[in-house]
Amino acid sequence: MSFVKETVSRVTMTQPNIQSFIWMVHQYEADVFIHKNERKINGKSLLGLVAAFINSGDPITIITTGTDERELLEAVSAFFMGKTPSV
Repeated sequence: MSFVKETVSRVTMTQPNIQSFIWMVHQYEADVFIHKNERKINGKSLLGLVAAFINSGDPITIITTGTDERELLEAVSAFFMGKTPSV
């Protein structure tokens, strides 16, 4: 089963934000993918996130799959809403 959420990023993925995001998502076993435009980005991939150029105001779709997918979706959603991760 997968969980999907469409949202608009309130965060620009700068280097410090990408580092925080990568650290956060690696605390979970589930996988996370972010769709932006026609691109599918592995949310656990540093290079993928850098190349995605996610900016505040960009519409994105978050997809999580795995054992703790619901918790990961909540954490990723909160991150893109500009809230501090609580892992």
